[in-house]
Amino acid sequence: MPAKTAISFFLLLIPFFSLAQKNDTVILLNSNIITGEIKNLQQGQMLFKTDGMGTVNIKAEEIKSMKSSKRFQIQLYNGYVYFGNFDTINGPGTFVKIVTSTGTAYKINVKDIVEIFPFRKRLWDRVSGTFSTGTSYGKSSKILQLNFSGNLTFWGKKRYSSAAWTDNISAYEDSIITNKQSYNFTYRHYIKNGFSAQSTFEYAKNKELGLNRRYSLNILAGKDIIHKYRALLYFGTGLSGNSERFEGDLESKVNFEWDFETRFDIYKRSSPEISLSTYANFYPSFTVKGRYRASATIETRVEVFNNFYVGIQFYDDFDNKPQSNNTETNTHTNDWGVNGTISFSFH
Repeated sequence: MPAKTAISFFLLLIPFFSLAQKNDTVILLNSNIITGEIKNLQQGQMLFKTDGMGTVNIKAEEIKSMKSSKRFQIQLYNGYVYFGNFDTINGPGTFVKIVTSTGTAYKINVKDIVEIFPFRKRLWDRVSGTFSTGTSYGKSSKILQLNFSGNLTFWGKKRYSSAAWTDNISAYEDSIITNKQSYNFTYRHYIKNGFSAQSTFEYAKNKELGLNRRYSLNILAGKDIIHKYRALLYFGTGLSGNSERFEGDLESKVNFEWDFETRFDIYKRSSPEISLSTYANFYPSFTVKGRYRASATIETRVEVFNNFYVGIQFYDDFDNKPQSNNTETNTHTNDWGVNGTISFSFH
């Protein structure tokens, strides 16, 4: 009998807990008030779960204020990250109060918020990422290739760490050839007003350029010039040191270079969701007179259903003076490729 009573009591509490979890409030510019649960806000769109309408998408520019007792990770356009809950601010403008765990309150313009995610203490819950695969055609092989790529990002207060990888593999008759590889780990620490310090460790290989391996360490200072609902523009510059070994070489060579880095993203969050991302690096050499390297990647993706995308990726790697001592090595100065991709993203 006590067991049945406990079960009945628990069943009675389920509706109460369900309602308690959906007590977030969003006030729109047209004065409408929506009650439910804030799931996240990213790339100019809030995912909001309601009882009556299910899960809806709210454009960020339509939000006047919001309220929630739950704790969130909140990133502003200048890179600063808050951990706290929301409270509304009455009056003109689009403002919200962020209250941290210490009780400190900050008045923030809603238009300055670029990302909102529920704060979770577990490490894995603070990780986002993308996994992609597809076929490609590359100049280096003149045959179809298989491409694997992806990234994992961990967010913390004023900082983030990310790991990214790319593998282009060709199958020719009975041979499997790795044409191009890149693995890198990046740590970025935001300082103030979008300025940041960054370090990146990378391993790279490129058969077309005669590069057997390159280990590099880059130290940069940068700034998010634009970080808004629909776009991100980053520029950084600093120093790079690397150790290279080309085909036919018995020893590695140490080089020092400038590193100029830029990234530009634009998004369209209404259905169908579309994104365009561009990454580029330029490396003038200190060690080898007249030598410079460059790399660029352009990728566009379209969401076909929840978190699954199809897209096209173009890459181009250039080295005007590959440092191979083997004159018989078929070393070129340029390698490019086009990949058709299928990818999955999560947060």
